[in-house]
Amino acid sequence: MNRQHIPDNSLEPTTKALQQLSPQSQEIAASLVRQLAQREGINGPLSQAPGLQTPVEGIPLWLAKLKAERYSERMVHMYRYLASRYLEQDPALVSNERKALTSLFRFLHQEGLWPSNPLNGVGLVGYI
Repeated sequence: MNRQHIPDNSLEPTTKALQQLSPQSQEIAASLVRQLAQREGINGPLSQAPGLQTPVEGIPLWLAKLKAERYSERMVHMYRYLASRYLEQDPALVSNERKALTSLFRFLHQEGLWPSNPLNGVGLVGYI
């Protein structure tokens, strides 16, 4: 099959349109691209991502996904702040924070001062 190189900037309008689609439509479009690539004998991952050395490196990709899913700027900013704060801390400190909050809400709930313990069912916190 004759494959001509398409300049990167000619795909820009298509990429922008894809980013405005719903997450479900984006997944359908990605599936179609994978099927077309497979039909033309293009194997392997369709991205050039080399993998991440740390979870912090994935934050920009995650935020781009949230924006594509039309999360508000305020929510994206808050998520970025919280994720960065968590990942920059020692996992032991994060675990202790969770324990303290669990204890606080357990007390408040048991004393009838708060309707429920929002941390019930939240397991240990940590990352590799």
